[in-house]
Amino acid sequence: MNVDELPAAASSAFVDVLSVVLRHADWRARGAAPAVCCSWRQALKGEAHWRAMCLRLRDECLLFVPEGFRPSVDWRAHFHELWRRRNLWEPDGGSVPAEAFSVSVCARFRPTVKTAGGSDAAGAGDAMTMPFHQRVAVVRAKHGCSQAKAMKLVMMREAKSGASKSDPWSTDVAVAQRPSDASLAALEAQRQAAAAAHLAAVDDEQVA
Repeated sequence: MNVDELPAAASSAFVDVLSVVLRHADWRARGAAPAVCCSWRQALKGEAHWRAMCLRLRDECLLFVPEGFRPSVDWRAHFHELWRRRNLWEPDGGSVPAEAFSVSVCARFRPTVKTAGGSDAAGAGDAMTMPFHQRVAVVRAKHGCSQAKAMKLVMMREAKSGASKSDPWSTDVAVAQRPSDASLAALEAQRQAAAAAHLAAVDDEQVA
């Protein structure tokens, strides 16, 4: 008797065990399952079947299909995409073609907070700034000038805007703290002693 000729209850039970059969079958048998009977072929047409196959492929081949994921096209197309990657973790990389990509960076920005070399306190805002060499490149591109001229223009703008001394890209000159009066007096005494010793040495050479 053909499977399709079974009573309705038996035919329904035969379809109910389909998921169990597919769970324990290999992929060749899973691919041939629709040819077993019309009931199986009809049951294996829906999105639920292809979603189950994607999850089975995920578990067996250690691929990534997150919970709640919805494919952009349909589950059947996503299964074929995963199938191409089934040998991804094999030693030779399987049959997955190499994917070429490139990243182009136009400009880099950094926050102006102190932890990034700026002067703003943490939480002061979302202000960003460009590194010095990129600011120079922007000025050169805008004015068509030389590197030295662009650097001069950037420094002049920073001086006018009051760039912070703690900024590593700032053009301000760091000034040491003024020594105490006692230190200045000691330095003056050392200078006078050195001058006197020099004059004494000169007198001795003239006498000789």
